[in-house]
Amino acid sequence: LISLSIQLVMLPILAWNFFTFPVYGIFINFIVIPLMGIIVMSGMAMLFLSLLLDMTGLPGAVASLASAPGHYLLLFYKLLCEWSLKLPGAVTVTGRPSLKQIIVYYLLLILMIFLIKEADKKAAAVTASIVMLLNAALLKAYDNERFYVAAIDVGQGDGFVIKAYDRYLTVDMGSSSNLSLGERVIEPYLLSKRITDIDLAVVSHADQDHISGISYVLNESGDIDASLLALPGAAMDNERYDELKQSMAKKGGGIAYLTDLERIFEYRDVKLTCIYGGSNDANDANRHSSILLLEKGDGFSMLFTGDAGVEDEARIARLYEEYEEISGNEKETGITVLKAGHHGSATSTSELLLDTVSPAVVLLSYGENNRYGHPAAETLSRIEKRGIPAISTCKNGTLIITEEGISPAMTK
Repeated sequence: LISLSIQLVMLPILAWNFFTFPVYGIFINFIVIPLMGIIVMSGMAMLFLSLLLDMTGLPGAVASLASAPGHYLLLFYKLLCEWSLKLPGAVTVTGRPSLKQIIVYYLLLILMIFLIKEADKKAAAVTASIVMLLNAALLKAYDNERFYVAAIDVGQGDGFVIKAYDRYLTVDMGSSSNLSLGERVIEPYLLSKRITDIDLAVVSHADQDHISGISYVLNESGDIDASLLALPGAAMDNERYDELKQSMAKKGGGIAYLTDLERIFEYRDVKLTCIYGGSNDANDANRHSSILLLEKGDGFSMLFTGDAGVEDEARIARLYEEYEEISGNEKETGITVLKAGHHGSATSTSELLLDTVSPAVVLLSYGENNRYGHPAAETLSRIEKRGIPAISTCKNGTLIITEEGISPAMTK
């Protein structure tokens, strides 16, 4: 009953903070809780004997011997937890439930207490177990938006999550300023939304500020799977991409190499097209950057530019115009959002590209006080001169982009 009570009360707190629930935790507690007294007594005995050691010169081995039961029980706990996580269905991803869901959960819990207060202990335990399972289902988060692009605040880098109805895509996921990005930001963000399957993960090029987060997800996360990894054309025979390929192979997903004007994803009225598959320049990874155009219906479009520079933007502009002609789009409408190339570097987001795609908004993804001086004053001047509003993850935190507009996910 103690174990059940702990689980029932803690479940919403676990879901809110960790977005997951250890399914076998309740059974592990049946073993753990009765043995806790031995651990406490072992620790107290060790402390007492250590004091005697200081005062009387008692052999140190006696104090060590007193600590042995606690030490080996804690080691047993650790092995038990690790083993339980290898069992089928060991972890349920709940996502972060809403406050409304949590309130309903606790109200049901209180109601359950009143209903079973007069019952015998066995009936109470069975009833509590059933209610806990039902309530666990109630606590699952629901991502109700049909479509959005989340520009995640990764610091100095790029990171985007795209939701297209019940499909999820990522574009780059990396940071050079946050070395724990995958563990502390990317995986928790995905799990908080109950995203456990990435249908398509696109990597524009192999720099760490674009791949460190997705690399962690592919290598370390046991809760998130990926179906397809799309790499720039240069990755086909370039060793910089070998680790990503090996990680994807372990996940059991496929690998695709991007080429110019290639449709790489289409679901209902959402399309993702590779406008430019990137250069094969062996010495400059930034030039590998693939350029992607995301479209939703007839009213929304967003261009992802990786770290492409002005040396490739003339070709990108030509290919974009060719795509517009093939698609029969009205060029004068322009795109909705342009992700500024190379975090706003002076050598990207040229006048030619701005005039060709005519964005309604320019999005800048960069880290505060970064050592590269991003965004460059020249780039901001080019954007401002055209009267285009600019918004950044640095100043606003994670941004949610929908067909209706752009808004911060929360106050930074």
